[in-house]
Amino acid sequence: MNTSIQQQPVYIYSIIISLSLWATAVITPVQAQQLGALDNQESWQYNRLLAPTAHQRQQEKSGSVVIYDGLKDTTIDKVMDKAFDRIQNMMFIRILRTGKDGQPMHGKNGEVVVEDDDC
Repeated sequence: MNTSIQQQPVYIYSIIISLSLWATAVITPVQAQQLGALDNQESWQYNRLLAPTAHQRQQEKSGSVVIYDGLKDTTIDKVMDKAFDRIQNMMFIRILRTGKDGQPMHGKNGEVVVEDDDC
């Protein structure tokens, strides 16, 4: 009786995540309108966060983690309220800080204010 189960080594996933983070770090910073386009109700990121398919939920249950890039802080607040039970399967990078009007904030030199912990 063969009871061995083939599983992907954990280090493979670590390498994939590391390469994704490295690629994010070396990509030229994009403008607010490009990042903002990633955060709308038609984007795959928005839909996966707030209305995942059954297949996507199954992926999460088996340990899949999705890296979300360039979302507004208001969207992440909404996720914290509506999908907190799934937060362990989410990672957020380059979070757009928004003002009271819901639009991305800009720094002294006109750059978009982005939260990033450089992980």
